[in-house]
This record gives sequence, C-alpha cells and structure tokens, in this order.
Amino acid sequence: FPTDYLQDATWIDGITSDVKRIPAGGMETFTLNVEVPNNAGPVSYLAAVSFGNDTVAMSFVVKPPVTAHVMLPNAKQEQLYVVLANHTSDRLTLSTTLTLDPAWKTSSKLQQSVTLDPLGTKQLTLPLKLSGYTKDNQLYPIQLEMKNEHYVEKIVHDFYAGVAHFASTSPSLDGSWKGWNQTNPLLINKATQIGRLLFGNQPWKGERDLSATISAMYDDHYLYVGAEVTDDSLVTHWDFPRMGYPWDTDCMEVVLDTRVNSTQGYDPPTPGLFRHLSLAEYRETDFGAEAWYGSGGGGPLLPKPNLVPGAETYFHRTDSGYVIITSYPFSSMKDIVVRPGSKIGFDVAINDNDGTNYRRNQHIWAGYNENQSWWDVGTIGALIFGPRK
Repeated sequence: FPTDYLQDATWIDGITSDVKRIPAGGMETFTLNVEVPNNAGPVSYLAAVSFGNDTVAMSFVVKPPVTAHVMLPNAKQEQLYVVLANHTSDRLTLSTTLTLDPAWKTSSKLQQSVTLDPLGTKQLTLPLKLSGYTKDNQLYPIQLEMKNEHYVEKIVHDFYAGVAHFASTSPSLDGSWKGWNQTNPLLINKATQIGRLLFGNQPWKGERDLSATISAMYDDHYLYVGAEVTDDSLVTHWDFPRMGYPWDTDCMEVVLDTRVNSTQGYDPPTPGLFRHLSLAEYRETDFGAEAWYGSGGGGPLLPKPNLVPGAETYFHRTDSGYVIITSYPFSSMKDIVVRPGSKIGFDVAINDNDGTNYRRNQHIWAGYNENQSWWDVGTIGALIFGPRK
C-alpha cells in the first residue's frame, strides 16, 4: 500500500503475491509483480507490505533496469541504432523485438537476444531503408519491446522522415519550381502541427489560413528547401521595434542537425546544429547585433540563432500566399555527409502573423512540443538524401 500523500502511486495499491506455506525454520521468497507506469516519478515511494497480522514499512525508488535509445545516425547510410544501457550490477539477458512501420524495410532479424554486462551498454546496428514513402503522412514510428524475466517495456519513437531529391542541374529559385522534383513533399496542414507560443496562438481556420507544401533538393554544393505557402494574410515586413523579433513576420525557419558525435539529437546546441531564419525582405539573414539582443518587447535577451553562413533566401508572392526558397551551402556545414541514403536531422516551420505585432501561430512539420516556440531537438525529423539520378 502507498502512503496517503502519493496520489499518483495508486499502481502500488493492492498488489498481492501467490499464497505459500512456510515450514517451520524454512524460508520462502514472495514476488509481487508491479506494473510501473512510464511516467512514474524517480522519487522515494514509502509503502507498507503486510502479511498475516504483520506490516513492514519500506521505501523504494522506481528505476528501469534497462534504457534504450533508438536513432537514425547522421552521416550513416540507411542505418538504425538501438543503444541499450544496463543500470544494474547484474548481467542481464534481454529479448528485444522491433516493430517497424510498413514504410521501413530491413534485412536484419527484428527479434534478438542481447546480453548486457553489469552497468554496460551495447549498440545494435540494423540496415534500414525508407521505401514506402506516403504523401499524406510522413510519420513512420518504430516500436521496441524489451523483456527480462518479469520486466517488460515498450518504447515508441515517432520518426518523421522526408527525402531530399538530387538535382542534376540547379533548381530554379524564382518561384516557378522549374527543375524541382516535388514528388512526396513534406506537408504542414494539421492543427496538431501548431506549436505553443508565449504570445499568440490564435484559432487556426484551416488550410487556407496557413498551410505549406515543403520540397527539398540537393546538388554537389547546396541543400535547397522550398515552401509553397497558402496564407490568407501576408505580413512580410519586419516592422521593428513594433515587432519585437524578426520571426514575428510571415517567414520560414529550418533546423539542420549535422552533428556526427554523441551530441546528435540533443540540446543544448553545439557546433553542427543550425536554426536558420529565412525572411522575405532579406537575401541573407543578418541584421546586426542590435536586432538579436534585447529587441523583444519586454522579453529576455535572445542569442543570435545558429544561422547557416552564406545561406540565401528568395521570396515570391503568389495568388494564394507565397513561395520562399533558401539555399544552404554545404561548405558552411563541415560535418555534413551528403550521399544517397545518408541522413541529417531536419525540421521546418512556417510563422504566421495575420496583421498583429507578433506571430499568431507557428506551424512545425515534425518537432511539435509544448516548449513554446523552441524545438526540442530530440523531436525533429530526418531528411534522407535520395539517389543521384
């Protein structure tokens, strides 16, 4: 039984063991199997265990014996890593089962037996190819189930994945989409893709209010990201200081995680992680220090985003909104490996103003979370370089 003040620990309550008879002078082990929820806090749980007419007070801390991290590594060709960590002083043998979305194909066994040394880690590497790309949904979850005696845990990693098509000649930047391969675009068209803002978050009226189709291409020198945006009210001028921050206009933000070390997919930002802001009125996003520090209306001082040096933006109005295209030079991203099947961390967001002095919504392709308008790098998607043909 839990103590009264632990209202979120009712999963302890009423757990019983099998009935056993203990002979005089003998010893028996009683096992109580407790289903611990994944959100159980790592705090001390004060509990009482009763048997017969006796009650024994005890305290324990919930901690999983094994943790797992599932990732698509940067700079590797079509691979999946599963990193298992043993947090006990015992040698453990796990049964692991992967369940893939039908879009993923692999030649490896999805069920394996893995032995972990005390306090040891082990990495499983599987070939993994995105071969069933779907237009309407770029979410391809991967589930991992781990079993060790009575311990069972399932984790699901929601992988958003898109493809950068190869361009044999440089694609157009004039909004005509000449030379672009726009098959299987990334879509921003759902209410669930609206991030939580500190100010703003007005009701979304549907795709005509704000939606976007994102295409990505690459050649030997550049990554190109273009967005065809439907927007019923364009506000492209950054009216400083009435608008505190440059991203308060209608604009595009792109996250590129090219890191190849252990910091991949983690905050805080380290070299190789870029968060580029593309504005309609600026070919290069460079305003000087005064525009980045202390410009927000009453807000905290914000550091200059990790812009991609030399990136250029091209903006064009359309009948239904606008086209915005940015070219990112590979020479400015030293860690990036560009070859068919390799991957980088990727996300794109469209900011929507609609006539206020701050953005009213931010629509994010993959990395939605509740941390206001900033991405949790662990939730961003993947961009896979397509075949060179």
